[in-house]
Parts: sequence; structure tokens; C-alpha cells
Amino acid sequence: MKEHLLQKYDKLKMLENDNMGNAMWLVQGKYDRKQAFMKEINMASLLQNQLREAEGELKHFQSMDKHPNVQLIREWFKEPESSDICLVYEYCDSEDLASELRRRKDCE
Repeated sequence: MKEHLLQKYDKLKMLENDNMGNAMWLVQGKYDRKQAFMKEINMASLLQNQLREAEGELKHFQSMDKHPNVQLIREWFKEPESSDICLVYEYCDSEDLASELRRRKDCE
């Protein structure tokens, strides 16, 4: 039986939880030990037009080539026990995006 994708990650710390049932987590891959940022989206709380927008955004991110200024989605999946969708992003441990872009430029 194929392992469910949520079982590939350990939740280390909840970063944010909003009143719509969405949660943001710092997670770590159980096999590669890399940290990532995971956003759980409560799809049941979305209106129909928001659902279409979310699906469109997912498709757009999946089609993008790696760009130095875009935080990439590593993978996404639907939780089998709920209607939640989980987006797993690259983790950026810099203070903010501007600091990360300066760091990347300095490494070139």
C-alpha cells in the first residue's frame, strides 16, 4: 500500500492558525530531514469561486519553472480523512524575502 504523503512529514511547529480552519506548519521530511513550510487549507470553508481560484493557483505553480524569486511548492496532496488540501513549500529560514534574495545574489 502506498504511504500517504502526510506521513512523509513530521509537524514541528504550528506557525499560524486562522479562523477559517487553515493552518501553517513548519514540517520536516521524515526521510530527507529537510524542513519545509506546509499550509493546510480547509476546502470546506471556501466558496465556489475561491475553490476555483485555489485550483487555478495550484496549476499555475505546478507549471512554473524554478525561479530564484519564487518559493516553490514541493508537492501538494489532499488529506484522505477530510477535505483539506496540504501545500508543501520550500522552507526559507531567512528573516524575510528581501534578505533571502540578497543572500542568493551574494552566492552567485
